[in-house]
Amino acid sequence: MPPENDETKGRERKKPDSVTEAGALKGTLSGATMETVYHRKMMDIPPEDRPREVLVKEGAEKLATPQLLAIVLRTGNARENALELAERLYLDYPLHELAKASVQELSKNLGIGMAKSCQILASLELGKRLLSYESQPVFTRPSDVAYFLMPELSGLPQEHFKCLFLNRKNKLIYDRTLFVGTSGESLVDPATIMREALMHNAASIILSHNHPSGDPTPSRNDIEITNRLMEAGRLLGIEVHDHIIIGKDSFVSLAEKGLMPKLE
Repeated sequence: MPPENDETKGRERKKPDSVTEAGALKGTLSGATMETVYHRKMMDIPPEDRPREVLVKEGAEKLATPQLLAIVLRTGNARENALELAERLYLDYPLHELAKASVQELSKNLGIGMAKSCQILASLELGKRLLSYESQPVFTRPSDVAYFLMPELSGLPQEHFKCLFLNRKNKLIYDRTLFVGTSGESLVDPATIMREALMHNAASIILSHNHPSGDPTPSRNDIEITNRLMEAGRLLGIEVHDHIIIGKDSFVSLAEKGLMPKLE
């Protein structure tokens, strides 16, 4: 067992009797215990039992949670290899608690450093965004769109123009960031947006972009772009429902503000 340091001193370490999902490496080091795993280098583990090799050969779904964490961490530290470090992390922070932790908390309490803490939280955030996307949300109010997009768009240093492509029941089919511009500027091509809509058989579109300044107040250019896209959509039978502008923890709906003209 590694010596205590300032981060682990006074903390009682839970240690399973065998290697399991709630322990360390389920299905990898057969019959091993934590005592036998400590201080082993990754190169000492048979290739067929190393998480990365198992993922390549059998797929990520075959790996226990600590093994997946070990791949995210990539390396261990002076006392623990990546697998041991991942196991200690998993013991102290079950996955649902890990997703709520901050970079500072993980770095301080676990002694894993800022870089590894960022790697872990970034991977968890990607998982949350994928889950949100795959749930195929239905957008019935501007706030539904805003809260869906804020985690991605709020606080970005450049304008990102994103389109949500919907079916006839306003359920999300596909979303994509189509244009990125310098702060305060985004070059938006209606033909590109409509081509994407036709490619995915979208019945309607919701436009969105962020204001790097943090102020979501629509500009004259925002209103003009919206009008151009509405006209292009009318010609193709594709409705533009709204244009949501994301600021810092705030948003504006052009439809709610009455800034989207009714087309004849």
